[in-house]
Amino acid sequence: MGYTHYWESDGFTDEQWAEACARARSILQFTDIPVQWESDIEAPPEVSDEMIRFNGVGDEDGHETFIVTPTQSGEFCKTARKPYDEVVVAMLTMLEDVNPNFRFYKSDGDEEDHRAGINLYRSAL
Repeated sequence: MGYTHYWESDGFTDEQWAEACARARSILQFTDIPVQWESDIEAPPEVSDEMIRFNGVGDEDGHETFIVTPTQSGEFCKTARKPYDEVVVAMLTMLEDVNPNFRFYKSDGDEEDHRAGINLYRSAL
């Protein structure tokens, strides 16, 4: 299966999504971990009305693309413990903070594995 994070949501209100996007931009500006739109596409991560989307860079540091939309009900992302996993955990923690109906409910990691991502989120904001 690989190292994976799982989440679910009843969706975001417009206000929640606007706040999530603002915080996502802060996280992406704060981190020094390279992320881009897709592991093999050199474009910036997307934070828009439609989605929050990013991956690590290249085959060595990228794996599955992290994508969350304002209407999404549930999803997962396999990061294989690659460096961008820290950014994924920061985003999931942030989304859970912004929207009480968003639930980062399962991970192959534990609290210790998530610590760097949680700290990234806290430090960015």
